[in-house]
Amino acid sequence: MSSLDFEDLCLDPYQANFDKGHREGSAAGLQAGYGEGRKLGQQKAVEVGIELGYMRGVAEAIRQDVLGSFDTAAAPSDDNNSCTSDEADAARRRVEKVGKSLDELLSMIDAFPSPDEIFHKATGNDQRLSSDDVLNDEEDDSERIV
Repeated sequence: MSSLDFEDLCLDPYQANFDKGHREGSAAGLQAGYGEGRKLGQQKAVEVGIELGYMRGVAEAIRQDVLGSFDTAAAPSDDNNSCTSDEADAARRRVEKVGKSLDELLSMIDAFPSPDEIFHKATGNDQRLSSDDVLNDEEDDSERIV
């Protein structure tokens, strides 16, 4: 034992125990944080998937209702008091613009990666996530640290 170690021991006899406790606490905190972070990430991925599904459903409903009703309303009628041709053309352009925007929205939603694809890319793990596993998962994941 060198004189420096003896002097350190005399100045702070509990430093070695403090350092050991700090190391053990850090390891335990990392394990707990990993498990909680993993569960939170899975829950948020499911929430994003639900939101994207909702947006897709609304966009499809608008597409079917609005664009479909315009097509039937745009059919020529015998009533001469209907819209003038300029008004009909303007309305048709607006509806086409809405249709194009809906098509772009739907293509962006389809291009968004699924939670499984995001998980695989982030971890390199072939395991699949399912909303049932995430929502009902009560096991402690802290022992899964790689």
